[in-house]
Amino acid sequence: MLKNPKNTAERRSLGFSKEARELFSFLEVQWEFKCVRQENTFVRYESADVYVNVYHGRSSFEIGVEIGNKSSEHSFNLEALVALFDKELSREYWAAGGRTAEAVRRALKKQAEGLSRYGGSALSGHQSIFDRLEQLRTDRSAAMVLDSKAYQIRPKADAAFRRGDYKEAVKLYSSIETALSPIERKKLQLAKNKAASY
Repeated sequence: MLKNPKNTAERRSLGFSKEARELFSFLEVQWEFKCVRQENTFVRYESADVYVNVYHGRSSFEIGVEIGNKSSEHSFNLEALVALFDKELSREYWAAGGRTAEAVRRALKKQAEGLSRYGGSALSGHQSIFDRLEQLRTDRSAAMVLDSKAYQIRPKADAAFRRGDYKEAVKLYSSIETALSPIERKKLQLAKNKAASY
C-alpha cells in the first residue's frame, strides 16, 4: 500500500485514469460524450453542452465527480445531484479517498454508478436540473450562514433568558428563529409573554 504517492509513477500505479475511462465509458457509449482530457489524477468528458470531471485529489486523494453546463461558471458534485432526488442517499456519494488501487476502483465504481443512475437530466443538458442545483447551492450557503449566526447568538439568547432580560431574549431568539430547536421556540414564546406583561 502506498502511504503518500506523490510522484507521477506512484500515482500512475494507482490506475486512476485507466479505471475512470473504463467505469465512465457509459458517457461515451450512451450519452455521446468524448474524453477530452486524461491525466493521472483527472479525466474530463464533454458533450455539446455539458462536461463531467472525474478527479483524484492531488493532496486529499478524494475521488469525485463534478458536472456542469458549459454555459455556466459553476460545477456541481455528484452528492449535490443525488440530493435533488434523495437527500439521505446523497451522503453515500461524498467524495471518498483512494490511496490504493483497490480503493480507487471501488470509489470510482460508486461514483460512476451514481452518475449513471441520477445524472440523466444533467447529462442531457436540461437547464432545469442545473437551475435546481444552483438553488440547492444557494440554499445550502444560506443555511451555513444561519448556522454560523445561530452558533454565535444562541448562548447570548440563553443567557438573556436565564437572567430574566426577556426583551433581549426575544430580540436574540427572533433573529435566528428558523434555526431554533423546539425548546428554544418555547423559550421565545415565554420570553414574548413575559416581555409583554412588563
